[in-house]
Amino acid sequence: MYQSINLKKLYFLNAVKFSQAGKDDLFTCYELGNLKSVYYNLHKPDSSNYYFLKEFKLAVKKNLEQILQDAFNDLASRQTSLAGKLKYLNIALNLPFTKLSPSTLTYIFNNVSRTYLEAGRTDSALFYANKAYRASMRTLYTQRIGPAYLLS
Repeated sequence: MYQSINLKKLYFLNAVKFSQAGKDDLFTCYELGNLKSVYYNLHKPDSSNYYFLKEFKLAVKKNLEQILQDAFNDLASRQTSLAGKLKYLNIALNLPFTKLSPSTLTYIFNNVSRTYLEAGRTDSALFYANKAYRASMRTLYTQRIGPAYLLS
């Protein structure tokens, strides 16, 4: 398992260098996000946070909304209070890119629904699961499974 993860880490480190050499900020952010996930799976939160912050700072500096919505979603998952989680999820929901992308909108509504469900607020969870399901009608069929599961 760790050999596979180390290969991924090496691959994504090289991908970051390649993206930076090509001055492709969007893909640099994607690869930094991949590194963040690799270190998270290795249970190395300091390294995961390091790559998250690099990704977030570059996305803010270059106004990369495709990355920012995911970064705010990630910030929400790192919060312990319901209010903290909802604060960042609402920021992600209100980004212009989110509103233009049905799959992103579905993803964020799904996470809002799960957040309410974990807090024991079933009515709010169902409300946002329904919004996720409606948004998913404009996406691929496989992206409808998450909202449908939350509604069941």
